[in-house]
Amino acid sequence: PGLIDAHGHILSYGRLLLQVDLGGSLSETEAAQRVADFYSNNEELEWIQGRGWNQVLWESNEFPGADSLDLVVSDKPVWLRRIDGHAGWANTKAMELAGVTRESEDPNGGQIIRDENGYPTGVFIDTAMNYIASQIPTSTTEELKNALSMAMNRLASYGLTAVHDAGVSSQTIAAYKQLAEEGPLPIRVNVMLAASDPLFLDRLEEGYFRSDDDTLTINSVKIVGDGALGSRGAALIEDYSDDSDNRGLLRYNDERLEYLMRVAMNGGFQVNTHAIGDNANMKVLDNYERLISETDSRNLRHRIEHAQILRYEDILRFAKLGVIPSMQATHATSDKNMAQDRIGEVRIQGAYAWRKL
Repeated sequence: PGLIDAHGHILSYGRLLLQVDLGGSLSETEAAQRVADFYSNNEELEWIQGRGWNQVLWESNEFPGADSLDLVVSDKPVWLRRIDGHAGWANTKAMELAGVTRESEDPNGGQIIRDENGYPTGVFIDTAMNYIASQIPTSTTEELKNALSMAMNRLASYGLTAVHDAGVSSQTIAAYKQLAEEGPLPIRVNVMLAASDPLFLDRLEEGYFRSDDDTLTINSVKIVGDGALGSRGAALIEDYSDDSDNRGLLRYNDERLEYLMRVAMNGGFQVNTHAIGDNANMKVLDNYERLISETDSRNLRHRIEHAQILRYEDILRFAKLGVIPSMQATHATSDKNMAQDRIGEVRIQGAYAWRKL
């Protein structure tokens, strides 16, 4: 039998295979050394990129800084995404290219980590990552096709036969469609349209898509409600237990979140909303309760991606509303060293709640 992954990021995985792999690094120094080793073999690259660092695994348990990267690469921009994709680590060259200074403001739904004097340290949370990411040259369609093909073939080698690709841009959709025209994809892919895409409404207007060979399907939408727990971007109702006065980050204001959900449901698309913190989950369920009735779309079986930290009363609402909690076991294992530190002994009872759900 084949395996189906209900929440993956195929392009990110393909790019990871072509970038620095920081997974499992046990210190900031080790992560920086991996960057140095990669750079020595890839000096022709305009940007040095990577993914997989996790400060929770380090003895310091602190976010890294630009200084350690500057010691190994100072003449090229470096951009390294955290293991959950909700934080990024840049060197000074990358911040200079992005024009990031002490005066740069935190965007809605994001945060620039700063030192005691207010200067950016090199770590950017959630939407603040766009300061750096927007400077990276856009991939060509052929580059996207290459990364997608590499990822899908690797996934197939592990026994995966299908993946729900969570949050895909218009350009990447075009690459997928070209690959599907050239022959069957190595695995089946169910694409979720990215609500953050500038052409999101155009994609909705096009309606469903299904390739003739049934390997590529587009009938759902991905909305991001908040950040991640490890970077303290998950939106909580009360303060973080290990960071007072911080309740995380909501990606959208209430009006925008409701609008994105409504327009997708009215278009007949399944809505899959990322929500990790209890506040984000509560807000998403509140919207679902109202909009599912308004749009008569219960049969679309809308989802909450991750459904990670929940109040008990919200756990009960999933079955009542017919909403799927799309949970990922890897979050429980990757968070186990810090989850209770972040949310305390009481809230942890409603976290990673497979049995209760």
